[in-house]
Formats: sequence, C-alpha cells, structure tokens
Amino acid sequence: MLLAAASPVALGVLRRVLVRLGTAGLALADTPTVVIVLGPFGQSVTAANLLAGEAQGLLPEPFAGLAIGAGLRYGAPAWGFAAGWTVLSAVLIGHALRRGMPFSASWWAVTVPFGTLVPGTNALAARTALPPVVGAAVVLFAVLVLVGWWSRPPPCGRHCPTSPTRSGHRDGRSS
Repeated sequence: MLLAAASPVALGVLRRVLVRLGTAGLALADTPTVVIVLGPFGQSVTAANLLAGEAQGLLPEPFAGLAIGAGLRYGAPAWGFAAGWTVLSAVLIGHALRRGMPFSASWWAVTVPFGTLVPGTNALAARTALPPVVGAAVVLFAVLVLVGWWSRPPPCGRHCPTSPTRSGHRDGRSS
C-alpha cells in the first residue's frame, strides 16, 4: 500500500527535477540535489523485494509466487532506472566540480538517497543471485562508503583523526 502511494510522489519529484534541469538549470552548489531522485526508487526496490521474501513464508501458493514475481517485475526496471539516474547524477556532479562547484550543505543530499539504492540492490541481488547484480551490490556499497567519507565537510576531514573523542583523552594523546 505504501509502495503504491510512494510511487506517484517519486514520479512527481522526478518530474520537478527534470523540468528544473531542462529550463533553468541548477546552481553549481545545488547540483548534488539531483541525487534525491534515487531515494524513493531505492527504497521501493528494497520494499518490493523484502515484502516478496516475507510473502514466501506467510502466503500460500500461488500467492507467494505472485508476490515474488511482482517484486522482481517492479524491482528490476525501477533499479535499472535508478542505476541510469546514478550515472546521470555522477556526470552532472563531475561537470559541476570541473566548473568550480563549492562545498555546501547540498552535498549531504548525495549520501542518503544513494544509500537507499544500496539496500535496494542488495535485496535484488538476494532475490535473483545473478552475479552481475551481486557484483553491483558490492561495488555500490564500496562507493557509498567512499562517497560518504568524501562528501563530508573538509574541516571534519582535518579534525576527525585527532579528535579527543577518538583517542579517549581530552588532549588528543593516545593511551
């Protein structure tokens, strides 16, 4: 039910992003927000496949098989769209970086939506066991970790390794 309610909302967000890209463009600092579109698609792929998995133990046949089929029939194309959008987002962000995009709060828009694509890919990989999908799940998880650490504020990168809370001492010395 929530999946059915979320899909029109996700398509509405996608429409607004595409209209904005096609008409006015984006300010350099706002370019990372194009990744927001991944959020609903990643979550819906996760939900569809996890619900299908739970249906196996709860519903009698043929309904359990229908639920699994529905999870795959929705999850595969939605994941394919999200993967394509990820490539488009990476190209747009790379272009903005070359044009001198500054660091801004919009960088945090990258981590969470991209983070929803990772469990969606994992759910699809667990459901299909196809080597390319399993490989994509591993690669996307590694990229998520790298993007998460790369997109944090630069001052945090300079101060986190010597933070007093990491060493346990207020003066930063180790034990």
